[in-house]
Amino acid sequence: MTLRPILPALQDESLTSYLARCAEYHTGLDVFAFISALGFSQTEIIDPAPATFDRLSELTGHSLEVLHRMVFRSVRPRVRALGQEHFHTEFTNLKQTSFCPACLLADREPTSPSRGLRVGRLSWRIEPVRRCRQHGFALVRRPLARKAERFQTMDMVAPDNAELNRLVRSADPTNPSALQSYIETRLAGGSGPAWLDGQPIDLAARTCEMLGLLLTFPVTRTMPAATSEDLEAAGAVGFEHASQGEDGVCSALQSVREQAQHEGFHGGPAQVYGFFHTWLQDTDKRKPFGPVLDVARTFILDHFPVEAGADVFGSIISRRRKHTVYTLARQMNVGPMTVQRALVYGKLLDGEPDRSSHHVVFDAISGETLFSRVHTALSNRELRKFLNCGRTQAEQLVAASFLPQVIEQEDRASNSAQHVALEDAKTFLQAIMGRTKSVERATEGMCDIPRAARSSHWSVTDIVRAPLGGKLEKVECVDPDLRFLGILLDPKEVSTVLIRESSPDLVGFEDAASILGIKRYGVRKFLDLRDRDGVPYLRVHSIQNSEGCQIDCLSRTEIAGFLREHIALADIASHMECHWRTAEARLMSAEISVELKGAGIGRSFYRRSEVKGVMPI
Repeated sequence: MTLRPILPALQDESLTSYLARCAEYHTGLDVFAFISALGFSQTEIIDPAPATFDRLSELTGHSLEVLHRMVFRSVRPRVRALGQEHFHTEFTNLKQTSFCPACLLADREPTSPSRGLRVGRLSWRIEPVRRCRQHGFALVRRPLARKAERFQTMDMVAPDNAELNRLVRSADPTNPSALQSYIETRLAGGSGPAWLDGQPIDLAARTCEMLGLLLTFPVTRTMPAATSEDLEAAGAVGFEHASQGEDGVCSALQSVREQAQHEGFHGGPAQVYGFFHTWLQDTDKRKPFGPVLDVARTFILDHFPVEAGADVFGSIISRRRKHTVYTLARQMNVGPMTVQRALVYGKLLDGEPDRSSHHVVFDAISGETLFSRVHTALSNRELRKFLNCGRTQAEQLVAASFLPQVIEQEDRASNSAQHVALEDAKTFLQAIMGRTKSVERATEGMCDIPRAARSSHWSVTDIVRAPLGGKLEKVECVDPDLRFLGILLDPKEVSTVLIRESSPDLVGFEDAASILGIKRYGVRKFLDLRDRDGVPYLRVHSIQNSEGCQIDCLSRTEIAGFLREHIALADIASHMECHWRTAEARLMSAEISVELKGAGIGRSFYRRSEVKGVMPI
C-alpha cells in the first residue's frame, strides 16, 4: 500500500526528516507514533535493512535509489554507503546533533519547500562538512543529549526560533572550504582530482585533514587538540596539496622536512613528522589509510637514512636506500669527516670536504661502494708492490686510466686522491696476465714491458693496450709470480702493431728495412739520399705516442713507389741467374750506371726503366 498523495522528498533531506514530514502530512501524528503505527522501530529507520527499504519504497512511492540517498546504509561492519560511495562509519557524525540555524529558520516560512516544517539535511551528518553551503554559517554541533536524539527530528533536537535567531546574529558567514566542496560534489555523483577520486572518499578527506594539520600545527608526537574550525582550515590546506596527487603530498612532506632542517632539528622521520608519522605507523587498527601510506613511505625512504629491518608503516624494509655521512661513518666504523671528504672528493656529495650535514642524504649503495673502494684502496707504493712494477709504470697506468683512481680531483693534496681500488688493480692484472702464454723458456728477443718500451720508443701505456686488445701474437710469461714484470713481449712486433694501429700506411724503420731489403742501420742513410733532381727518395713521417713523444716512420705507399721505379742489384742478378758481380759488370758494359750505391745502405739500386734495355724485368 502506498500513502497517497506521494509526498516529494527534498534535496539532501534525511530519511528521518522525510518520515517526520510524512507523519504530519498524512496523519498529523508525531513521527514516532507514525512509524510505530506502520510497524517500524526507530532503529530500523535509523539503519534500514534491505527488507525495510523495500517496505519504505512501497509505502512512500519512492524508488530504492531515492531512498538510498536519504540515509547512511550499512553495507558491512563499520562501513556505510551513500549512493555509490562507500566509507567508514567515522566519516559520518552520528553521535552529535548538527544543524544550520539559518536553514531551520528558512524552513519555518510558509512558502518554503517544506511548507513551514523543519528539515534535517543528511549532509549535516557528514563529519568533514562543517559549514552550510547556502548560508556560509558554521554548523552547530553538540553531543546527543539522549538516545531518542539519534533520530535527529529537528523540532526535538534544535532550539526554538528565538535561539536560532540569536545563533544567526552571532555567526560569521564564510564560504565552505575546497575540501568540503569536493566532498559534496563527489557525493552528488561528480568528480574531482584524479588521485583523490581513486580512493574511498573518507580516506581522501582524512588524508587532506592530516596533511593540513601537519602543515598548520606544531609537530608533536600526539595528535593536536584541533577544534572544528582548525580541522576545516587544515582540510583546505591539505586539499591544496593532495589535489596535485603524489607530487603534492611529497611537496607537503618536503616542506615540513625543510622547516625542521631550518630549525636545526636532527631527528628521524618519527620526530620530523610527529603525529602524522604516528597516525600512519598505527597499523594495528587494521583500518586502511589509502595511497598516502605508500607515498609517505617512499618519500621517507628516499629522504631519510632508514636502515634495513626497520618497520615503516607496516612494511619491513629489506634494504637501506639512503645514507647520511653519519650513518655511513657508523656503519663503516670510521670518523664522519673521513666519510665526508671521500664523498665530496668522489663527487657523490656537494659541499665542503670538512663540513658535514645531518640532513643531506645520498644513495646508500653508491656511498657504501665508493667508501669501501676508498677504504681498501692501494697507495702508489702499495700499488707498485701489488703489480711488481716501477713507480713510473704505476703512475703511467694510473694516468692512462688502466687503473682508475678511486677519487678524481684536481686538488691532489689529499693522499686518497692518488689511490687505486684493490679490486680495480686485481681486475687489471688478471686481464693482462690472461693474455699471456705460459712457457718454460722465453723466445729469443722477448723482453718485459719496460724494456720493450725503451726498445720500441713506445710508452708503457701504448704497449699495454696492445695485449689487452688482443693485438699481439707473442705474449709470454715464464714466472707468473713476477706479475707485471713477468709479461714478455717482442719489441719488433710491438712497434709494428702500434704503428699500424696509428696509421695503416706507416711502418717503422725495422719493417721499412725489411721491405727495402736493406739493413736497419741503412734506413737513416737512405733518408739522406736524393735523386738526380735533388728530391729525397723517402721522407720521414712522425706520429706521437701517448706521452707526446715523436716516433719516426716511413710510408708504405712511398716505399712501394720507390720500388716500382728502382730494382736492387741482387734482384737483377737473380733474373740474370748469375753472381751479382757478373750482373754489375754487364750493366757497366751496357753503360747503365747505378742510381744508389750500396755503401752506407747495404744495397745498390738501379732505375728499372734503364735496366729494361738489357733484361726483362
